[in-house]
Amino acid sequence: MSTSTTGNHPAARSIAWTLTRRIGMVIVLALAFFLSATITIYTLFRIGDTRVPDCIGKPEAEAQKLAEHAGLKVKVTRRNDAAPADTVIETRPGPNASVKKDSTVTIIVSAGPAKSENQLPVPSYRLSVASCRLPVSGSLPAAIGAGKRSIIR
Repeated sequence: MSTSTTGNHPAARSIAWTLTRRIGMVIVLALAFFLSATITIYTLFRIGDTRVPDCIGKPEAEAQKLAEHAGLKVKVTRRNDAAPADTVIETRPGPNASVKKDSTVTIIVSAGPAKSENQLPVPSYRLSVASCRLPVSGSLPAAIGAGKRSIIR
C-alpha cells in the first residue's frame, strides 16, 4: 500500500505543474492580445490626426494657407453676412476639432451684406430748424400769453 501512495504523489505534482504552466501561458497570451489590440486600435484612430486651425475673422487666402499647412483639403462656400467681404465667418468642422489629415474642411466666407433687388434706395433728408417755418399769426409772446390767460380763467 505504501508503494501505491508514493507512486501517485509524483503524478499529482506533475499534473499540478502542467496546469500551472498552462494557466500561466493563457494569462500571458491574453495580456499580449489585449496589449496588441490596444496599440492597433490607438494607431488606427490616432495616426494622421490634425486639428482644424482657427481661421474665423481672417482673410480667405490666409485661411486657405493655414488649412493646407495642417494637411487639410479646402472647400470654400460664400454666404451673405454682416462681416466684411472675403472674411472667414465659420468653419466646418469647427476650430480645433480633431480630424484626419487629407479630410475636407469647409470654410464659409462672407460675401458682404445682402443686397436685395426689391429694396429701393432711401434718400436721406436733413431737417433744420431754420428751414421749418410754422405759420403763426401774431407774435410768439402774444400767442404764449393768450394761452396762459385761457388756462387761468
